[in-house]
Amino acid sequence: MIIRPAGAMALAAAFAAMLSAQGAGAADVRVLVANNMKPTLDDLAGALLAKTGHRLLLTPDSLRAVRDRVLAGERFDVAVTLGSLLDELAAQGKLARDAMGEMARTSLVLYVRAGAGKPDIADAGALRRALLAAPSLSYAEDAAGTPVALLFPVLLERLGIADAVRAKSKRVPLGGGFELVARGEVALGIAQTFDFAPPLGPPLGVDLVGPLPEDAAGKIVMAAAALSDARDAETARSVVAYLTSAAREPVIRAHGMEP
Repeated sequence: MIIRPAGAMALAAAFAAMLSAQGAGAADVRVLVANNMKPTLDDLAGALLAKTGHRLLLTPDSLRAVRDRVLAGERFDVAVTLGSLLDELAAQGKLARDAMGEMARTSLVLYVRAGAGKPDIADAGALRRALLAAPSLSYAEDAAGTPVALLFPVLLERLGIADAVRAKSKRVPLGGGFELVARGEVALGIAQTFDFAPPLGPPLGVDLVGPLPEDAAGKIVMAAAALSDARDAETARSVVAYLTSAAREPVIRAHGMEP
């Protein structure tokens, strides 16, 4: 998702208006947020409350469920999920492109049992060889609705090794792969950068190999948007402006992501 200059200027203006109205017109803002961004929103909510009096009422769900619930007509003021899913909502008229912006960028990562050798994953070719050579692999099942569950199978297809890797993989519930790798039951695991940063991590018994190479996996873009049927459009825009402003950057970094 690309935030065009007009959209960035609109969000900046909304943020300036929010700061100039501190304490006035405080509101409860209903936010439908992807599970992976809930801890980050929890931390940002306190600062937003202190600045404006606006209270974020967070409803967490899976990445796709955020999109699907908005499409189904559930009423929220702000949505936070994958930028590509917000683009789909914008195409359906569920939000305005000048009321959306990037919050964070994260990556899929590879990890091994603590003390085990770390494979070379420097580029797409090396990653492909490492995945084929591994005796077993663990990653999130579809029902988890995480970036790993959605995007890693697509990566395997792109690398042309989906069938080979799937045959030796264990699909697990949210977070379940760490225990398997730590016990040595599975050789490699796939997670996300924020799984290795507070408050979620680092998980015990495993070592991070590193992010999957960008020429293979790219970056995962998380974004926020004001919904077209928000109860108070101006307040929703101002909240999105805050969530995408420079004020968010220390929190994003503390959660192992890039602003």
